[in-house]
Amino acid sequence: MDTKLGDVRGKYMILSNNAAFHNYGLAYELTSIQDNFHLKTNWHLYSKWEAVKTQLDRASNGNNNRIYINYLSGSGGSFPYFVASGHSSPGTSAPRLSTGLTTPGWKDSYPDFPRTSCAGICTISFEGTNILTRDKLKYYNSLNMKRSVGIIMADFPGESLISHVIDNNKNLRK
Repeated sequence: MDTKLGDVRGKYMILSNNAAFHNYGLAYELTSIQDNFHLKTNWHLYSKWEAVKTQLDRASNGNNNRIYINYLSGSGGSFPYFVASGHSSPGTSAPRLSTGLTTPGWKDSYPDFPRTSCAGICTISFEGTNILTRDKLKYYNSLNMKRSVGIIMADFPGESLISHVIDNNKNLRK
C-alpha cells in the first residue's frame, strides 16, 4: 500500500471490515487500532492513556505501510468529557479531579498526570487523553522530525490538540 495522506486529502476513504468491499477501500486488518474505550472507573484513565501513548509510539516507529488508528475517547464507568479532559464537569474551565493521591508518598504513581495545588505536598490530578496527547505531539513536533502519529480519533478535540496534529502533518510534508 502506497497511499499517503496527501493522496486521500479531501476525499472519502473507506475502511472496510468486510472482504466484499476491499476493492473499494482499505482492509481493516491492515490497520493497527487502539480502541480501549471502556473504562470501569475514573482510575482506569491512566491505563487508557498508556494504551494511547503506546499506539502513538507504534505509529511513529512502526511500519510505514500500516495505518495506525488511535482512539482517545472512552466511556463506561467514566464520562466521555472526563476521559478527554480529566475535568469534573463538561465545561472547559471546570476544575480537574484529584486522584486522591499526593506526593511525596505516591510520587511514582501516574507519572504523566499533573501535580497540582503544591504546598510541600502536591495533589496528583487526573489529566485527559486529549491534553496528554497534545503534550506528546508537542514534544514530537519540537524534535522537528518526520514522524507519523497515525489517525487520531478524539471526542471534544480542542484547538490546541488540532493545531498540534496539523503541525505534525506539516513536518511530514517537509
